[in-house]
Amino acid sequence: MNLTVPPKTFHFILIKPSHYDDEGYVIQWIRSSIPSNMMAAIYGLAMDCAERQVLGSDVHVSITALDETNTRINPPELADMVQRDGGQGLIAMVGVQTNQFPRAMDLARQFRQAELPVCIGGFHVSGCFAMLPAIPSDLQEAMDEGISLFAGEVEGHLDRLLQDASAGQLQFLYNVMKDPPGLEGQPVPYLPAHLVHRMLHARMSEQELLEAYHQALDTYYTPEHVETVIRRAQAWQFSVNEAKWMMLSFYAAAKVEGVHPMDSGIFRRKYRRDRRGGLRQENPFLFYARYGWEIATKHLRYVWLYLMFHRAYRRVLAGVTRGTDDIAMQPVKVEELETLELSTATPAAQIVVEKLKKRTRTYATAVSIQ
Repeated sequence: MNLTVPPKTFHFILIKPSHYDDEGYVIQWIRSSIPSNMMAAIYGLAMDCAERQVLGSDVHVSITALDETNTRINPPELADMVQRDGGQGLIAMVGVQTNQFPRAMDLARQFRQAELPVCIGGFHVSGCFAMLPAIPSDLQEAMDEGISLFAGEVEGHLDRLLQDASAGQLQFLYNVMKDPPGLEGQPVPYLPAHLVHRMLHARMSEQELLEAYHQALDTYYTPEHVETVIRRAQAWQFSVNEAKWMMLSFYAAAKVEGVHPMDSGIFRRKYRRDRRGGLRQENPFLFYARYGWEIATKHLRYVWLYLMFHRAYRRVLAGVTRGTDDIAMQPVKVEELETLELSTATPAAQIVVEKLKKRTRTYATAVSIQ
């Protein structure tokens, strides 16, 4: 009788954490703006490990990828999935930036409560080990709580990470930064405290910096300039509709949602229980009443901005002009290379100008000979 033993299952769960807003709630959308390149890179490496059977021919590596910017993470549910299949697995927080590290830690703690191994990697961990002379308190706290850290590029090291997790021998720190980005041993950026104080407080407060940021946005996204940019897109044979929507999404991300455009998406989701550790859960009535009001007021602002952008779009399609030439659409004349600041401000710019002038003279000589 030929009895086949069913393969064991090892769950490799990749999570790209989001980060918290000013009230401590996870920033999350029904559809986020851009996919995680880091997630894609590690997923490909994981598929290669599974195909090569790095954990043995009797182990099936199941890969799950979750991006919290568009997916709600449920640690107890994921932990139950791993436990049902034998308890073998590794939770990997990938591409974690500094502003995402607190959220990564809150998620990691929930998985550790279920006695699952967790490893955090990404820019925050690697950057700290590359640039700082000592381990920062937040990274030390993670290791003290049984959370592993991965510093450096994972290529060439994922086999070992999975094998250690499978054997129950995950190390607290994997530092593979022998192939730098060349930051070890370099002087740490530093300014005397009195200079920092003058720049941040005496000269411009944080509120003033924020106001300057929004003034710059408002100056760029005036109805007149929106129309100008759409008109340029039309002249360069780009999609004017795409230009309209791209500008609208960038401006609305900052003005309506209060986030960077790369952190934005379609329809902000907010869950009462998904709040930063240490902050109390709000009363359900108050939370959902305020959340509903936010949804209503934000969409009214979206409609107002859309109408503003769409009017500019319709003027371009209708061929309405403002009676002035767009200097940005005019080609640079040879004689202007000597006067434009862009061409003279730096030695590198001057070198480029000299090459252009030489090329122009060569072309003119060739034409005269013909």
